[in-house]
Amino acid sequence: MRKIIVINTSPILSLVSALGNLEILSHLYQDVLVPYEVCQEILAGGKMGLAVSEFVSDSWLQKQSSPLTISPFLLNRRIRVFLY
Repeated sequence: MRKIIVINTSPILSLVSALGNLEILSHLYQDVLVPYEVCQEILAGGKMGLAVSEFVSDSWLQKQSSPLTISPFLLNRRIRVFLY
């Protein structure tokens, strides 16, 4: 069975902060998918630019190059229910 993970910003920042790199992910998973929005957030770098160079240099990460299209049925929207 293929081990695949879709990763968010927080684990990337935490791993770089704790270990100095993201290499452990390549040992644990065959595919590490990084959504476009996460890529943009990491590359923005925040105040300190934490994890930017590590993220850019890790070419084995599968960084998505375009935003994800989400079905309107899956969006987190409030549904108003009117009781009469």
